Amino acid sequence: MNEYLYAFTGTVNSTTIIDGSGLQIVVLCYQNHYGRYAFSKTAFSKENCDCIPLDYSQKILKSTVFNYPDCVYNSSMFNLNLSNYMSWNLDIYKWYTIYSNNPMMWITGSNNHVLELEKFDMKSSFSIFLNTKINNLTISRLNVGGWFDSNVEIKQVNLKPEFKNKILFVVHNGLLISEQLESCGERVFTKDCDIDMCVCDYRTTSSSTEFTFLNQNANNCLDDTNSIQLKLNINNYTYIPRFERDIWESLIYSNGGSITANPNYISTQVEFSFCSVNLTITIETTIKCEILNVYLNTRYIVENHGVLIIGKIIYRNVFSRLTQWNILVLKGGNVRPLNSKITLSVDQPISTMFFCNEVLSSIVEIDLTLFENPKGISYGSKLYRICFGHNPLSKEIICELDQSDFSLFSSHKNVLHCPLNDNSVTQLIQTEMFIYNYQCNGTFVQQKEIVQMTSFIEGESNFDDPIDNILYIDDTSSYSNTFRIKGNKNKLLLGNKMGFELQKYDVQLNKIYIKSNLSSLCNSFFILETGIKECILCKSFSILQNKSCLPFDVNCIADGNIPTRYCETCKLSYQAFKEKCILCSTYCLRCIDDQCILCQEMYELKNGICVEVAKEVAYYKSRIWKCSKHYSNENQTCLPCKEGCIFCRNNICIICEPNRVFDVNGECVMPIGILLTNMKKAIVCLPSYFLDNNKCNLCSDFHGNLCKFCTKDNCIFCEGDIIVSDGKCLQIDETNCTNNKGTYCTGCNDVFLSISENEICENNTNNCKVTTLNGKCNLCQDNTFYIYEQQTCVQQNYSIDNCILMNFDNDRCVSCQMGYFEHNNICIKCPENCKNCYDNENCILCETGYFLNNGMCLSYSTVNSNCKRLIQSSSMCALCENKYFRNVNGNCDNCLQGCENCNTKDRCISCEKDHFLTTNSSACLSFDLLSNCLQKTQSGCLQCADGYFVLDQICVLCSFKNSNCEKCNPNSICTSCKKNYILSSTSQCVSMNVVINCIEVVNSKCSQCSFWHNPSENGLSCYTQIVWWVILICVIVALLILTI
Repeated sequence: MNEYLYAFTGTVNSTTIIDGSGLQIVVLCYQNHYGRYAFSKTAFSKENCDCIPLDYSQKILKSTVFNYPDCVYNSSMFNLNLSNYMSWNLDIYKWYTIYSNNPMMWITGSNNHVLELEKFDMKSSFSIFLNTKINNLTISRLNVGGWFDSNVEIKQVNLKPEFKNKILFVVHNGLLISEQLESCGERVFTKDCDIDMCVCDYRTTSSSTEFTFLNQNANNCLDDTNSIQLKLNINNYTYIPRFERDIWESLIYSNGGSITANPNYISTQVEFSFCSVNLTITIETTIKCEILNVYLNTRYIVENHGVLIIGKIIYRNVFSRLTQWNILVLKGGNVRPLNSKITLSVDQPISTMFFCNEVLSSIVEIDLTLFENPKGISYGSKLYRICFGHNPLSKEIICELDQSDFSLFSSHKNVLHCPLNDNSVTQLIQTEMFIYNYQCNGTFVQQKEIVQMTSFIEGESNFDDPIDNILYIDDTSSYSNTFRIKGNKNKLLLGNKMGFELQKYDVQLNKIYIKSNLSSLCNSFFILETGIKECILCKSFSILQNKSCLPFDVNCIADGNIPTRYCETCKLSYQAFKEKCILCSTYCLRCIDDQCILCQEMYELKNGICVEVAKEVAYYKSRIWKCSKHYSNENQTCLPCKEGCIFCRNNICIICEPNRVFDVNGECVMPIGILLTNMKKAIVCLPSYFLDNNKCNLCSDFHGNLCKFCTKDNCIFCEGDIIVSDGKCLQIDETNCTNNKGTYCTGCNDVFLSISENEICENNTNNCKVTTLNGKCNLCQDNTFYIYEQQTCVQQNYSIDNCILMNFDNDRCVSCQMGYFEHNNICIKCPENCKNCYDNENCILCETGYFLNNGMCLSYSTVNSNCKRLIQSSSMCALCENKYFRNVNGNCDNCLQGCENCNTKDRCISCEKDHFLTTNSSACLSFDLLSNCLQKTQSGCLQCADGYFVLDQICVLCSFKNSNCEKCNPNSICTSCKKNYILSSTSQCVSMNVVINCIEVVNSKCSQCSFWHNPSENGLSCYTQIVWWVILICVIVALLILTI
């Protein structure tokens, strides 16, 4: 006999069996006021509260054989020892505790059941895929890998003090219910932690990026379903978004950093409920902050087309800040409101504080109406400033220019919004030369004694200088300006091409208005603090008189390279006097003191005046230099030449008129038909003449009366409707030609005629219907076809295989069937694997399984495995086979396990047969997990068995949402309760003890009440009901007593 023999489980009052056997009852286990008892001959002390499964199924069922028979029906009293294997599937869900001596424990079961444990000691790694309730949780060790995949409820937690500020375990897909613990993003920790336990610390290395927390790897930060509850800390690194839409609870950090775009996506957006940054952060992608908290050193720099979307800005613990403090800095980026406007507020009563703040500073002008605050003011569409409390809004803006290019913010000691076009700006000029190329309506303060200014802006410029100075306007300036100068210091305006003129003087404001432009003649204008305002030097070609510049006369001639203050030379017919040019007498070219010394051509000077000479001579300086045509200068007298002579000397002709020649006597004569000569012979004849042996002959004398234009040998144009044939003029009806106005034959009046070598229309015998001028075919006769290379027509009477379209005359093929191409009027088969082609070397469509590459068809298998279809003319895949997806490199990668169709590595579209897709599309699970399900689909369970309803794709007990519920509808509304429970009007199951006087329940309704009571019609209560027969008996008894 063994040391002991199991007896029973329960409670006993005696430890001895009185039957004379001498056996004793010993306690093997005592928990929850119940004991496990055994028979033993001798008393001993041995505790054994374990339930150990003895079979090999790795399932805990009601049919499972345990080391003790009480394990199945009294499981809540005992410890389930799962040391035999690491992975188990439970169908018994109430235990005192569960433990394993293995390094890992994996527990699954039906998702609609709840695993209930009186105690649980977390001392080794475990994963529980069930809703779990634990009355007393003990955490003996940290970092054991504790994992709850569903809801977990914990009443009491026992742990060491050093476990404070530590992650205790993980709740993956469910909720945590506990008064001592709280969670965020899967992490579970104590509520009394001194540090923020919801932070993901981001960092990058040379080869990878990762998240950590408390210097340990934090993979839960990679899951977007967790990060919604977590806070991102980028730790002075450049954060690259994980997804196209990257969502977090908060943005926090204390060491600087930046957020940039992910190059794997066309666009990325990182979203935060709260942005709580206390240093400078750089943004190069789209960031959304529902609430942006502002602290002492908060600054967002938005650049490289980044966008910051803001719902509300809240200033926190900020007092008496300087105006130059910029929160939002735009360097090529933008800011947009989340709603219609961005509101600004403080976290303390305004009556207790005051401070001013430059909310936004931008390189370029933007729309600043996006802010909503009555005390905010925008400046030049580049700066937005606001003051809180009773502090008046400071309107002073200082921009300090220390480099030459005025338009660049980097020239203004890197103040982003400078230059700024606003009246409130004070623009300090701290450089000796600058280019004015951006409009500024503020006030310039010249801090250098001599400054060179190049102006490319037209407008007004205010100056209020603290020192005496000189402002030089460079010659390359292209626009005029108005300088409004406060006259409290001496100022000299200098120019060369640019001049100055006084417009007005405002006595009340002590401001001098001076216009500068290219047309003003004063190039040195002096303003004295004593009130003197005058020009002191004029430009060249002008003269200073009475403090004004007068221009030289328009007729004054001056060398532009030699400055001069007086006009020295005037145009002809004028004499110079100071800045003026005075007109000489009539026809006089040069005069001195009103006396002419040189006359115009054809005029001679007589007694100081100019007199006209004979019209037929060229007269200059009182001499005849040359006579006009047809005259000869003989001793200062012009004598006429002979008729037809242009130039002669001593009455002998030297040059004849163009259409005359010299005869034998030296006279100029005009032969018939000559247009141009060389004075000895004809060179060009008149129309209707031709040149032959230096003589012009009439065409009609040699080629007939009908010839109008000709050469020596042929007529080239005839009179009227006459046509030339072989150089002669013929009547048009003799030639069968169609012609217009006497030229060569260009067409025949019959399509069967063609133009012969004799240039007339004759019959043709080359199968042509219409020919060209040179006898080539344009249109063929019936039953012939056109040969393009020879421009001839040939006959063809046979049919063509694989031809689908013949020409109009049905004599040759013009289109072949698919898979063939036309060549020399026959159809030839395309190359192998080619479905359609242009010729033998250029395929245009390939057979299935092949792709086109440089006119050839190649097999898909040669370039890309698991690919259904490639991109045309490419080795990149366009469509992958099932269970594969196309990556960014055009290759086919595996989908998730069990996934039939997908388009990314970690997301599935549809699953394999007998699998269903999780709601977040991240996994395909077997139908085997859908226990208690009547209708299984690829979306999960569609219909559950009685007593269950669908929750998150699986079947869950009706009692999961409604305690003591036995049956419910698909919406989890209870329809039937467990025994002795009543279904209330709110579909809740309440004990019949709650319904006063109810003593029996049938079909979830009170069916019987205590004496003197009846159940209500709806079975939810008991009402008082008089029992008349009892009253009648009482009356009869009373009467009998009275009669005795």
